[in-house]
Amino acid sequence: MKFRLVFYTNQEIDTALMQDLSNMIEIFLLDKYYGDNILNYYIGIICVDPKFDQFFKPRRPKYTGEMKTSIRDGIKCETEKTLQIDIKLDYEHYLKLDIVSAKKYLIKRILESFIELKQNKRINKLDFDFELFYNDLMGFVESKGLL
Repeated sequence: MKFRLVFYTNQEIDTALMQDLSNMIEIFLLDKYYGDNILNYYIGIICVDPKFDQFFKPRRPKYTGEMKTSIRDGIKCETEKTLQIDIKLDYEHYLKLDIVSAKKYLIKRILESFIELKQNKRINKLDFDFELFYNDLMGFVESKGLL
């Protein structure tokens, strides 16, 4: 499974630790299989100054089943069996955190998003073992001391 965190942040936010976390999870999940319907899982992490909130509203979960091709900024993008969700972080809270606490906060929000996603009737009908996915990720972050 392909997993990626995508960041929408201000310059004040250090995305290096977010990218490090994304890479760790991506490598861990690379050879995992949770069902036929979701092979790509992207999470948009929104952490912007409240004065920019109007431009960065979390979108509803989006699932793309059949192959779709689009061009963004001159780059051809293909998506198939892809789930995309957004998570909004509390900007003021996040700025005050040290690196360890920031990673733990981000992991906590990611795990909470899976619980919320399970309540989405359209997404919940897909052939995807959310329970196993959640448990695998929970075990991984616990083994890394991130919870």
